[in-house]
Amino acid sequence: MSVQNLLFLSSYHYRYIIIIILLISFFFIFDWTSISKSSHRFIIPSIRNNLLIRNLSISKKSVQKQYPFINRTININNSRVVRLAVVSAIYSDDYVEGIEVLGYSLRRINIQADLILFYISNRLNQVTLDRCRKVGWFLYAVRRIEPPRFAIIYQRFHDQYTKLHIWSMMGYDRVLYLDADTLVIRDVNELLYGTIFEDDRDELLGVVEDVWQGQLGPNFNAGVLLIRPNVTIFNDMLIKMHNMAAYGSYWAEQGFLNWYFKGSTGRLPLIYNFNNVLAIYHRDIYKRLRNRMKIIHYTYYKPFHIKKLNQLSDPSLIELWNMWNRMHDDMLNQSLIS
Repeated sequence: MSVQNLLFLSSYHYRYIIIIILLISFFFIFDWTSISKSSHRFIIPSIRNNLLIRNLSISKKSVQKQYPFINRTININNSRVVRLAVVSAIYSDDYVEGIEVLGYSLRRINIQADLILFYISNRLNQVTLDRCRKVGWFLYAVRRIEPPRFAIIYQRFHDQYTKLHIWSMMGYDRVLYLDADTLVIRDVNELLYGTIFEDDRDELLGVVEDVWQGQLGPNFNAGVLLIRPNVTIFNDMLIKMHNMAAYGSYWAEQGFLNWYFKGSTGRLPLIYNFNNVLAIYHRDIYKRLRNRMKIIHYTYYKPFHIKKLNQLSDPSLIELWNMWNRMHDDMLNQSLIS
């Protein structure tokens, strides 16, 4: 073969290599531009090589296969069809009674949504999983979202960043998240098909003021969250949750969410996350709302860990415990739990 022919063949192959490189560069630039435009303030194009982010971040196409939920649909007044879910999470066998009673309380009000229960594989025994399933939960194993590496977090909050998975549930239009220590005592279907998202802002949350050391607000409590899933937000959270200098880490995901959403949250009335410490620090509020509250949040004590009333001294706390215990007994009488 002549030198001239060899050079011609070489240049011929180089042409294809150059074309391939140009095409790859074009798609990379196009993809980066699209992400930048669609995610506005939620994306910081950095730390993409972080192992946690690579393992947990997802795409809109893959998420529908990742969440094979029932996708129940209902029609609402404006003729939109929405897919609704109520989500809770269990990370310890010690919380099984709480999850059982919460699930029963939701079925009792005929909740118009799928009941999805997050759990971490190899954490729970089979008896616990069977009991949760029997009361109506659809069990879904999720990967634990580790807290920031150098975070100083109360032990009981170490798994709580895992709840951020709710933002990745693109099979649903609206999700109501409830902690395992909550109890639904009146109809809350209006939260799921109401108008809190009427302005179509993806970042908008439905939340309730928190109570800490007697102070009501300005932060919100993360035990009840009404959200619209958004994969862009979810992936961005996996990055920004490590920015502990901005929000601190003592309150884990609650501190992070208060910082992340700042003032862009829709505040719900106290009746949708009635913190039982209100019965101690704000008796006037308790007396005014005790016959109207819809979701009780047992932050001061866990009712499923209280076996005798003499463990409680305050009459209002006893009354709230009795509400949970009556729901528990009703559940047993319905033979939902063996």
